[in-house]
Amino acid sequence: MSSRLPSSPSRQLGTAPGLVSCPVCQARHVPFPNQPSGGVFASQCQQCCHVFKFRASAPTKSTVTFTVNGKQYTAGNEHSATTSLNQFLRQNHVSFGTKFMCREGGCGCCTVAVMLTNPVDGKTESASINSCLCPLFVCDGWTITTVEGIGQQRTGLHPIQQHLVDYNGSQCGFCSPGMVMTMYSLLENNPSPTKRFVEDAFDGNICRCTGYRPILDAMKSFAKQVPDIEDIRTKVCKKTGKPCEGGCSSQNSLHILSQDAQWYRPTSLSELYQILGQHKTESVRLTFGSTASGVYGDLGPWNYQVIVDIHAVKELSTIAVTSTLDVGANLTLANLIQLFFSKSTQAGYSYLSTIGSHLSRVAQSQVRNVGSWAGNLVLKQKHPEFPSDVFILLEAVGATLTIGPNSETVTPLEFLSTDMTGRVVEQAHLPTLPDKTYVRTYRVAPRTQNCQAYVNGALRMRLDKGPSFTVLEQPSLVFGGISKTLVHATKTEQFLTGKQLGDQTVLQGALNTLFTELLPDDDPVFGSAAYKKQLAVAFLYKVKHLHYNTRLAQRVKPEQLSVVSFRFLFRVNSEEDKVHIYAFAPCDLLISCHFVSRQFCLVTCSASVDPKYVSGGNNLVRPVSSGQQSYDTQKMEWPITEPLPKLEAKAQATGEAEYINDIPPIDGQLYGTFVLSTEGNAQIQTIDPSAALKIPGVVKFISASDIPGENNCSPFGAAEEIFCSGKVEYAGQALGLIIAESLAAAEDGARSVKVTYSNVQAPIVSIQDAIDKKSFFPKPGDVVVGNAEDAIAKSPKSVTGSVSMSSQYHFHLETHISQCTPTEGGMSIVASTQFPDGSQTIAAKALGEPVSSIDLSVRRLGGGFGAKILKNCHVTAACAVAARLTIKPVRLMEGLGTNMEMVGKRPAYRADYQVGFTEDGQLNGVKIIYYCDSGYSPNGDTSPTATQFGDNVYHCDNWHMIPTPVKTNCPGHTAVRGPGATPGIFIMETIIEHVAKSLGKDPTAVKILNLYKKGQTTPTGMYLPYCSISDLMTQLDTSAQVSSRVQQVQQFNQANRWKKKGLSVVPVKYGILWEGGYFNSLVAIYNGDGTVAVNHGGVEMGQGINTKVSQVCARILGIPMDLVKIKPTDTLSAANTGVTGGSVGSELTCKAVMECCQMLVARMAPVKAKMKDPTWLQLVQKCFSEGIDLTARYWLFPKTQYEFQYNSYGVACSEVEFDVLTGEYLLNRVDILFDCGESINPALDIGQVEGAFVFGLGFHLLEETLYDPKTGQNITSDTWTYKPPSSKDIPVDFRIQLLKNAPNPLGVLKSKAVGEPPLCLSSSALFALKHAIEAARKDAGQDTPFVLNSPATVARLQENCLTAVSQFVYKP
Repeated sequence: MSSRLPSSPSRQLGTAPGLVSCPVCQARHVPFPNQPSGGVFASQCQQCCHVFKFRASAPTKSTVTFTVNGKQYTAGNEHSATTSLNQFLRQNHVSFGTKFMCREGGCGCCTVAVMLTNPVDGKTESASINSCLCPLFVCDGWTITTVEGIGQQRTGLHPIQQHLVDYNGSQCGFCSPGMVMTMYSLLENNPSPTKRFVEDAFDGNICRCTGYRPILDAMKSFAKQVPDIEDIRTKVCKKTGKPCEGGCSSQNSLHILSQDAQWYRPTSLSELYQILGQHKTESVRLTFGSTASGVYGDLGPWNYQVIVDIHAVKELSTIAVTSTLDVGANLTLANLIQLFFSKSTQAGYSYLSTIGSHLSRVAQSQVRNVGSWAGNLVLKQKHPEFPSDVFILLEAVGATLTIGPNSETVTPLEFLSTDMTGRVVEQAHLPTLPDKTYVRTYRVAPRTQNCQAYVNGALRMRLDKGPSFTVLEQPSLVFGGISKTLVHATKTEQFLTGKQLGDQTVLQGALNTLFTELLPDDDPVFGSAAYKKQLAVAFLYKVKHLHYNTRLAQRVKPEQLSVVSFRFLFRVNSEEDKVHIYAFAPCDLLISCHFVSRQFCLVTCSASVDPKYVSGGNNLVRPVSSGQQSYDTQKMEWPITEPLPKLEAKAQATGEAEYINDIPPIDGQLYGTFVLSTEGNAQIQTIDPSAALKIPGVVKFISASDIPGENNCSPFGAAEEIFCSGKVEYAGQALGLIIAESLAAAEDGARSVKVTYSNVQAPIVSIQDAIDKKSFFPKPGDVVVGNAEDAIAKSPKSVTGSVSMSSQYHFHLETHISQCTPTEGGMSIVASTQFPDGSQTIAAKALGEPVSSIDLSVRRLGGGFGAKILKNCHVTAACAVAARLTIKPVRLMEGLGTNMEMVGKRPAYRADYQVGFTEDGQLNGVKIIYYCDSGYSPNGDTSPTATQFGDNVYHCDNWHMIPTPVKTNCPGHTAVRGPGATPGIFIMETIIEHVAKSLGKDPTAVKILNLYKKGQTTPTGMYLPYCSISDLMTQLDTSAQVSSRVQQVQQFNQANRWKKKGLSVVPVKYGILWEGGYFNSLVAIYNGDGTVAVNHGGVEMGQGINTKVSQVCARILGIPMDLVKIKPTDTLSAANTGVTGGSVGSELTCKAVMECCQMLVARMAPVKAKMKDPTWLQLVQKCFSEGIDLTARYWLFPKTQYEFQYNSYGVACSEVEFDVLTGEYLLNRVDILFDCGESINPALDIGQVEGAFVFGLGFHLLEETLYDPKTGQNITSDTWTYKPPSSKDIPVDFRIQLLKNAPNPLGVLKSKAVGEPPLCLSSSALFALKHAIEAARKDAGQDTPFVLNSPATVARLQENCLTAVSQFVYKP
């Protein structure tokens, strides 16, 4: 009647509920599939022969069935229990348009839409989810839609896809499918969303290229004006003929016995507890949304023997209102938000809107759609350091939990110490709160969206509304992020009980008690102990301050309200903002708006708060963003200067654009994963791959001794090893490579390799460490003009200072990847590289073969930003070695963690400076030492470039610039967008700011005083014949109304103590280097139909190089663009080609192609002269018949008179609003005026300006790379700890102007480069925040010069305000 395990481990389960155990020997058996579905049966144990009975009950499935884009799929135990939906979609060639990058739910590349039943209203709704986190076996009965399922180029684009194309919302295109599917899911549920609702939906999608503005504009174009719903819902139900609503299949019990774990899906609590009882001795994981593994890997399903999916347990999805609001454990965070807002109008439950608003800031949309509140709570129990928002909210309001199976009632605090073995959180019970009870919540994080909080807090107080505002009972002050153990500020709660908040001495007493009571843990990523303490105290001050106000109708002036709040006050009656304020705004804004209708009376109280302090109670609220773009175009020259979308945009928006990891696997293809060092300064003692080689599917381990050629992956400069041969230089260094039959097996194998070390020493991981230990590389030459030291000494005024910048990761969404296939004559390689020639050469050297035996090609990159100039050489070399040794095709893709740990980044910098100047601020002498953290290799040194850009736009007769590369135990750093120039310009701007502050002058005035003028010479000897920076400054001052806005900022700051504004203007001169930019190109005209094929040496990585080349080719040949086809770059047709980088790839490639086209035009001219008005095809065929060569090739090798061919100029004005108490801010407006010459494609160049600027915002405000000082390991190597800008970190009002009527006589077709220069303008946001901090320090009596290092994180900003508890008062 049954078979014994593991004699047939691959047998799929039949209809019995699970395994049958012999009562004597405990051997487990699988019932035969043909047994009846229910009843009592006899069986003989196949191990001990004992005869026993067992009962079979409800039907149990052993496979899952779901549909993807209308096609049904079935999956069973041929898949691992850890297989994700994303893996299934890609490995089974169902959807290559669905990407993956982080596999943590942090990037949104993997987004798909699924139909789920909402327990709040019983409706079936579309939900965007992270397919990388979703277990495959959870998908039973689901209807899934991927990007391919809504529109294709041949069948027609979906309106969302078309809008993304039309608005130029796709650059590299790697994020585009995820963006499309996020919007698709939103419109499926709400075909007429507001603009705000649209913006809020994209909190889980990262784009590194565009700066988000065009994506958001494309999606907001659907707001209240979408096409007919039938055009949006493209899937039709086969049963009804109507748009698919999902939910057709019912869910039975499920039991899948895979090779690595058992997977259960019970349908009732009784069945759930039965399963838990059967597996008491095994590791069991309950799963619902499975989003926790994106935060903590130890909670991933791969660490458990038994996984129980609780989706189908209906008792866990209940909602009831008794004496409490009872919510089942299976409600998602999105369900709770909807439920809480719907119930907040009921008596005693008004606080639910506060909680709902808070929850809308937790995680991101894709996670909130499937992640349950109970799962968030369990995460806190498993990891006490986790600042669970669900926990603080439930604990603060006095909620209780029901724990099964015995229906035990516990508080959230008690739950943390409850043994949950065999037990389940079933419900939470939220009480009604009595009148006079106030609930306020706070959450401050390094990034606005999808980010763990530094500190979060939920505070509940019951207050008498009388004149004294007495605390009627012990309040609840709950904090997260302080430490692993602190939950309640108990001493402060006790102090406040019975006290009168109207007494300012009570305020100070409470704040001091809290300050003393809190003992925060230091966290290098999520805030210092001092900052955490400051935040918690500020939370309490905000709450008390907010409640303790008086009628302000006669006293509050408009300038005392933030711009953001003021907009809401005047728009509160509009339907859109009613919806938003109610549904998503922080509760403080709800309170403010509620009392606006009472003539600005925030709260009734007999004692008054000084109006200057009013802003302290309100959080900043971001309005809907907007943008303006202004540029010139010459229609007579079209398609040159025509604003056209990218040629590849449609393919990217539909998911049809093929990246390397989308190429279908070749038969027998293997996969590689690097084995990395865990020590940063040591000697390898042993490497033992034996455990890895026992893993099924693992084929081989490769190390340095296996390399047939050179163990070097650097195409020039100092050698850098492919695999470490003995001396470990940094944590994350490649020690070897595991090769396996699948990516999963390769990754498992890499984790299983055991490495021991000897001579372990403390690593050098900072510039200061390197200076202290005299760890330097040989110094490049100084830049010396005049005598800076003497000029400084003789100046009437001087300052000295030091400024630092962190390393920045590229965050290209397509991580490093190459695929190598052995061929008869050598090796065929497809590589994600910006330098095909370099990757080809390095692969040949690693193999010990001629370069001519290596055929390398690249179609497109999913982002590059400099990372793939040199660092792909490492991946390509290792992959080629693996392919040669195994004689198999090998694909080597670095996971995000490997990419961040192993690969170098933008070097960190420190600059020490001395400056002499006049009393007016005119520079006399400047001396700067540039310390550049090059990592372990001198190849990463960009300090000579920093000196080239170190003057920025400022003239001085005396310079001494000293480039000083330091050696650290970090990866060998490399170019990142604007290498060297970004720190060099920022350092000079810091110096000018310091000079102005020391003189008490407006920094903009000092800048204008020192600007270069036409005809002057730079410190590196470049003559400036076309210097337009003064004109740009004047023009921006007028167009952006800078002067009048400065006065408004000053008025605002005088009227507000706890909110400040800042405004900064930053000009930039950016030299464009042509030398070294050698490019090959080939243009072929086909006589059959007159079409044209172009092969060029540049690499398309989002900048639109192919589009510009096509425009130039069409213009020169005089043909329509649709006759031009751009071919993938390869090392045969475009041999000996240089780097696509430095902003010049597009223009130099265009120049090379232009030369080819001009050759062809010249050849064809005599034939054309003999013809009368021939068509293009007639001309081509006639030329062919007369033996005219219709193929032209040109190799461009530019030489220039000066170091730069020309300079690009730009100026930006940034305005911010800043919360002094927390460090949070809004970038309210940015105006950029950029000299792009006569742009070849202004639509693409506008995108480059926006994308570069937002990239720079990450460098200056958000992104920080941190290393463990003991091991040297990168502790910010995931999306949980490293935060590039998200869609709500961009300017609220983003205005871009390309300078008009400004042709560049030194450029290609009168254009200028644009890819990198605008990044350097982003420091204007940092300096605007610095000016806001200066205003706060002035109020605090600390108005002294200070330097604001980059990145100016939220924590760093607040700490520079020098606030103290004694300043937290009602009145001065």
